[in-house]
Amino acid sequence: MNPTILNYVEDIIGPEIIVLGSHFFCKNANDPKFVPWRQDSSCWPFETSRTVTVWLAIDDADEENSVMKFIPQTYDKGHLQWKEASGDHVLSQEILSVESMGEPVVNSLKAGQFSLHADMLAHGSSVNNSNRRRCGLTIRYCPPTVKAIDPGWAKS
Repeated sequence: MNPTILNYVEDIIGPEIIVLGSHFFCKNANDPKFVPWRQDSSCWPFETSRTVTVWLAIDDADEENSVMKFIPQTYDKGHLQWKEASGDHVLSQEILSVESMGEPVVNSLKAGQFSLHADMLAHGSSVNNSNRRRCGLTIRYCPPTVKAIDPGWAKS
């Protein structure tokens, strides 16, 4: 409900805003797990892709402790082909041929800063080889026009 965050979210999805959910993503010091290149929208059974994620840094996030990275200009490419990820990963989907989509942008943040990304933007993070934890709170927002294809998906 932070007005600063909601003003940015409103710029992207409009004034009618629903909180879809939130989740802490923590990688402890020397955590060997990585997040493969992925699109959030591939995981959610929605009829339209109009969700935005706020990533609020709880700890400083930089290249040393596994900062999130984005592949620019992938948000408007539709659903990218993916496969089941292999290795020691956190999430199971991995985009194919991501190396042909451009150079990643590093999303370094200080604790308390946040970034926003669209549900179709390709993103991921590597292992945390540092002696520092990297933790962020994701808060996912969408307009009320987004409907679940599977009505049972959103029930608790």
